Amino acid sequence: MLVVSDDTRNEIETTIDKAMELYSNHDFLALAEFETNAFIKRQIDNYHDLESRGLEEVSKNFKVTNLCDAQYVTENNITVRIQAVLEHYIVRKEDEEVIDGIREYLIGVSYLVKLEKNTSDTLKECKYCGAKIELGDQKCPYCGTPINNKNVEWLIADMIEL
Repeated sequence: MLVVSDDTRNEIETTIDKAMELYSNHDFLALAEFETNAFIKRQIDNYHDLESRGLEEVSKNFKVTNLCDAQYVTENNITVRIQAVLEHYIVRKEDEEVIDGIREYLIGVSYLVKLEKNTSDTLKECKYCGAKIELGDQKCPYCGTPINNKNVEWLIADMIEL
């Protein structure tokens, strides 16, 4: 069993809860404070894929209920298993009909979450397109990808439902 300090556990839970709240509002620019650019790009791609088919993913009321023991810990990476509850379903935009999942029904889920140490203070180029960026930029001047702020210690790099 790998041990993560209580402070780190609390920060991870807060980071995941806040990121999921922003994701549910499709606030991808604000997600840059809590997630790596590569993970945000995958979420944006998924959003646009569904949107191109006239669908919308609804994920709301997300709450981490249990942060289990860490699976992997180094100085710059932590992988944890979490248990959470949320409402999750997909609707057809034209008539708001639910085509996958159940509206207003909390489901229990487990995720494997990979977090990376936030090193944005040394970021010199966009992680997505490689364009030069200035420290403090909120998004890449070339491709528009959100740039991570340095307000949190850990950023979500990947989140896989188990």
